Amino acid sequence: MVQEGLDDLDRAVAIDAECDVKADLEDRGKLSGRQSEGGCMVPKGNRCPEGQGLAQAVSQAGTLRERLAAITYTGAISDILDEMGLREQVLPHEIRPIRPGQVVAGRALTVLGEPVAGLTRDDYFVPFLTMLGSIEAGDVVVIQANDCAVAHFGELSAETAIARGGAGVVVDGGVRDVEYLLKLGFPAFARYATPRDMVSRWRVVDCNVPITIGRTRVSAGDYVLGDRDGVAIVPREVAEEAIGRAEEVIREENQIRTAVVQGMHPVTAYEKFGRF
Repeated sequence: MVQEGLDDLDRAVAIDAECDVKADLEDRGKLSGRQSEGGCMVPKGNRCPEGQGLAQAVSQAGTLRERLAAITYTGAISDILDEMGLREQVLPHEIRPIRPGQVVAGRALTVLGEPVAGLTRDDYFVPFLTMLGSIEAGDVVVIQANDCAVAHFGELSAETAIARGGAGVVVDGGVRDVEYLLKLGFPAFARYATPRDMVSRWRVVDCNVPITIGRTRVSAGDYVLGDRDGVAIVPREVAEEAIGRAEEVIREENQIRTAVVQGMHPVTAYEKFGRF
């Protein structure tokens, strides 16, 4: 069954305005707990923190997304994650934006899929459409397709995501309807494009469960930042610290840039600012 996970704080709004969420996320790989009315598990990490008002919680989550989107290049966040000891947070370089210059920023709605033939049309469509229906404002759909033959996201999927406030899609696999995706302005990152449909070939197995793309573990609610250089994943547990440190790096690099343009020797700049 496709599960609708709810993000850090603002996803909890859609399930329970009183933050009465009792599901538990164990070891980042196992979902357990009660089901919501929509039949979806809610990880413990997505509950409102004890003693924190719901409005404050939602505001903080929104602010983090906005701050992440304001980081002008993935290199800054990647460097900080390296410094924090998180050295496998960049997805494989083959996953590229369908148009250079596209930027995606938001929370991960993770999707696990598999190639499979011989099922009914409902078996292909219903899980996929349920996933699309679970998209919340600020979500980036992150798909581990385990497949390299079909398109796993297209124009109607993008239209649905846009209508629900989705921020983009990142696919370890393929997309189609590229011209329409470009006209929509919907950020899409993928390994390839193909017109080949998923029906009778590929299905969604589960949603909002931990997935692995390349050497990077992605969990529901992690933060995603992608640009022309690639895609970085910021674990939600360290997102506030990592984003804050990346903002400081950008400020420092602006000072370094000014200094070297004005003639400072790069070694001197490195010694003065401690980075380059």
